[in-house]
Amino acid sequence: MLVHGPIASLNWPPMTMKFLVKDKALWEKLAEGKQVEVEFTQEGKDYVVTKVK
Repeated sequence: MLVHGPIASLNWPPMTMKFLVKDKALWEKLAEGKQVEVEFTQEGKDYVVTKVK
């Protein structure tokens, strides 16, 4: 689960939501409480993180 601020381009308010990851190596860049920037795509009903900065 990721907590994110508003995403104006998608008209999303701030929320906590489930994201999948494209490459399991991206999990190493994610940790509870750590602030990161992510890029994601929609694949069917899922949102998939493709890059972590």
